[in-house]
Amino acid sequence: LLEQQQLDILCVSESWLRPDISSRVLVFPGYTITRCDRTGPPRSRAPRGGGVAILTREQLKLTTLDIGGADTAVESLWLSVTGAGRRTVIVGAIYRPPSSPIARGLELIEEQLRAAVTTCQPVIVLGDFNFDLMDDTKPGIRDFKRIINDHNLTQLVDEPTHIHPTPT
Repeated sequence: LLEQQQLDILCVSESWLRPDISSRVLVFPGYTITRCDRTGPPRSRAPRGGGVAILTREQLKLTTLDIGGADTAVESLWLSVTGAGRRTVIVGAIYRPPSSPIARGLELIEEQLRAAVTTCQPVIVLGDFNFDLMDDTKPGIRDFKRIINDHNLTQLVDEPTHIHPTPT
């Protein structure tokens, strides 16, 4: 995908990476990987799944931003990305597990978007929020859409991405 589409940046939600997996085994020639792995309590293995990662071309200059935190309701990674002759952009990868509390997830997403937007750089956010935007009557949907709108962002996905058992 990286080669076929000639991507500069690829965000991955649910990377399933753990701290004990070395980035060296994730060899993508010409790319750098920045990770935020799911972690568990001390002396235990992290719970399965989760985690986010951002792959970027080696030529790009990256700065990891201190946006987000250790709250398990939303897993995220934020980078400031720039390159020769390119404008700086803020890139975020977010994963909200479907089991996380909706209110807390929305609160964290809003805090992170607010922090990203205040950088006064273009913001691109990708990931899996686990909200069914096709149905405004479901919990959290109207609030999520308000948050997106309040931060002058645009939801680009306009068709179901989860097909079975019903499209959402």
